[in-house]
Amino acid sequence: MSKEAKACPNCGQPAKKKTSKFTWIVIGVFFLGAYINALNNVGNAPSSDSERDFLNIIDSAIVQWGNVTRGLRRSETQTAIVEQRNKALCNVPGSVSDWTGKVKSVGSLSESSPAYLYIALNDHVTLRPEGDLEGALEHKGSHVPKGTPLYEEISRLEPGQRVIFSGKFIKGKETCLYETSITNEGSITDPAFEFIFTEVKGQ
Repeated sequence: MSKEAKACPNCGQPAKKKTSKFTWIVIGVFFLGAYINALNNVGNAPSSDSERDFLNIIDSAIVQWGNVTRGLRRSETQTAIVEQRNKALCNVPGSVSDWTGKVKSVGSLSESSPAYLYIALNDHVTLRPEGDLEGALEHKGSHVPKGTPLYEEISRLEPGQRVIFSGKFIKGKETCLYETSITNEGSITDPAFEFIFTEVKGQ
């Protein structure tokens, strides 16, 4: 059958339309994007079992929070989710090694002050220094003094850079891991845990 024919001369069946070059380009771009995204997700996967367990606890609480319906006992249910999540986090070791994440923020308040470091484990969870940034001037344990090997390593990091790190969580007064959010919603959907970094390696 001729390429220009609109129908088969023998049976009369309409000729199949060819896929345009534009369509093939769109398909190619889609699969290329999916391939790149897959490669990135491989790098984002936790390499430590303890980190994977930690994030599973966080993710489970986020799902429970999203399933809470409106009603007279909504606030009570949400508080229970926070309490259950915090109790489950007691199973996470206080000291961890070879966790992975991305630099969310890094810097210092002045040339002579200690460094601070914020690490994002995923889109929801952050590990951060103790107290506010001004606390760095008090040389709290979670801030890194200048002149130390860890300070030199941190000073070479940039936001968005992937890192492997070790350290320990700061214990709360009533919780095994201290989480800094003011509201229950923030504590569940975007938790930030105070953490002391003992080793950080950029990738």
